[in-house]
Amino acid sequence: MQSDLFGRVPVIVIDVHETRHKGAASILIRMLEKRNYQYDVKPLPIGDYLLPKGVVIERKTVTDLINTLRGSEKGVPRLHAQLDSMLERYEYPIFVVEGGLRIRKDPIRKCIFLPLKRKSKDGVHYIVIEKKINISPRAYDALLESIRNRGVEVVETYNHAHTAVFILKKLEELLGKKKELTIWDEDVKRRAPVIRTKPKTMDLDEMQVFFLAGLPGINTARAKALLRVFRTPMNALNNVEKWKALRGFGDKLVRDVKKVLYTEWVEKEE
Repeated sequence: MQSDLFGRVPVIVIDVHETRHKGAASILIRMLEKRNYQYDVKPLPIGDYLLPKGVVIERKTVTDLINTLRGSEKGVPRLHAQLDSMLERYEYPIFVVEGGLRIRKDPIRKCIFLPLKRKSKDGVHYIVIEKKINISPRAYDALLESIRNRGVEVVETYNHAHTAVFILKKLEELLGKKKELTIWDEDVKRRAPVIRTKPKTMDLDEMQVFFLAGLPGINTARAKALLRVFRTPMNALNNVEKWKALRGFGDKLVRDVKKVLYTEWVEKEE
């Protein structure tokens, strides 16, 4: 991660598209500046927020998620392809559903309701307008579960302000610092957002997880799941076709892994 003229390294990278509207990013930036956290805004090929230690966050509103379900046959597969790209590139992907905590599910009418307007009376807040969305709660919950099954953490927030607070708390958790940072030392540089890197020293079990997590679509959580079943990395590789029977491992993932394992290596000319 490139430092600025003062040698300070960004501790978070925000996708430029997130800053083009008054939402979570604008609130987050104000909180980062108040705490003197260094940040960077640039186009990100994958995800919306890149944090230290291989954490990447993709943010979607409930409406965005519903449009995925309602869209063409390519809607959900396109979302899953996006999640697979996050899994391939980063160790800990997080999928934030902004507004997920606000919806009201009605299993009898097979729809969900999204509050649009609130009215205050005597200090008590009442929801006065709701938008009915003709998506069954079962279909909505199934989509979130399919995301979790891919090894991606799902976090539902109340609104854009709640999303910003969640990202800040996650950042401070990763930094291990809750106080304001005024001096960017080597410790902060080591914690800066980076693409998958190998630690200098690892125990044997960590090396086994790291080895499997280098395969496409395999993050740390999936690598551990494989080791729990097959016990050794070699046994997992020898039984790659059996991965399809495991929860969260699909045909495409197995196909991509087999392509890496069985394609003859061709050295590129310098």
